[in-house]
Amino acid sequence: MVIKKTAYFLLFIFILLLDQITKYSVLWYLDTPYLVSPYLTFDIMINRGISWGLFNNYGNFAFYSITFMIICIILSLILYTKQRLSQANRAPIFGEILVIAGSVSNLIDRLYIHGVIDFIALSYGKFTFPVFNIADIAICFGVTIMLLQFFSESKS
Repeated sequence: MVIKKTAYFLLFIFILLLDQITKYSVLWYLDTPYLVSPYLTFDIMINRGISWGLFNNYGNFAFYSITFMIICIILSLILYTKQRLSQANRAPIFGEILVIAGSVSNLIDRLYIHGVIDFIALSYGKFTFPVFNIADIAICFGVTIMLLQFFSESKS
């Protein structure tokens, strides 16, 4: 059990550090958009809203309201994860750890620079995907893992 908790903690730290290091490296060293390939560009965006830039330009009240809701959701997910970890069946909580790590890393940005640093831009032809970061990838993978576990447990 101690090994699992250590692995979960190390995964949390790894995602948090990887995201923060990449964001601040791009923030400090990238002056203009950097074209990696025709499909991938690194370009700095500061998102004060939520996913895909929703509510990005709604002012301080929206920003602080969203930040407060994010803190509440993170705390709820931490309590839920702690409860799952203490259950008798001890189902894996990798999905929850990915979501918590990504969310905490984005929250750090919101608290220190008043917006989330996004920098990975994908495009194909005229299609452009909203700019994102490593934390967003961790959150998406984490939610997917949680949903797969939920549906596999509900079939049992």
